[in-house]
Amino acid sequence: MDDVTYVTIAEAAKLLGVHPNTVRNRIKTGLLTATKVVTLNGEAYAIPRASVTPSQDPLQQAGRVPGGSNPLVSFNDGQSDALVTLITGSQVTLSTALQELVRPLVEENMRLHEMARAQAQELGRTQEQRDQAHRELADLRAQLAYVEAVPPSSPPPQDRPILSPPRPRSALGYLMTALAKRLG
Repeated sequence: MDDVTYVTIAEAAKLLGVHPNTVRNRIKTGLLTATKVVTLNGEAYAIPRASVTPSQDPLQQAGRVPGGSNPLVSFNDGQSDALVTLITGSQVTLSTALQELVRPLVEENMRLHEMARAQAQELGRTQEQRDQAHRELADLRAQLAYVEAVPPSSPPPQDRPILSPPRPRSALGYLMTALAKRLG
């Protein structure tokens, strides 16, 4: 008789300290063995309990998750500080060395961010000036349309001031206007 106990994906995830989707992915890639079983709620995976203990986690053994022997993940093992000392020639910690490497990048990023902010402000001012010019152009076009549409003998309406008196449209109109001014 088989004395193997099985756990669900949720239980395996809790035992390994990972998300249930990580357990599913590990089953698909073959890092964890599981058997598909039919339950009252549909199909599910049955994972042998012995294969999901944290000490037998294949990724942790390979040093690819925190707590493993990978110096890129675990900064407190002393080896990474020795490597930094070997590379830089000075006695500094890995975090200090990384801060020194990242500092120029952060400063450049801040400088570029400030430039982008200044350019955005200038663009906003330029757009406002353009919008104001469009409004003034629309007003001038409306005044021109009024001047061209209203005959010279009719008085302008009181609610729309005219900037200049209407000009005659032809030489005859000009002569008639000049003659009317002299006579009148």
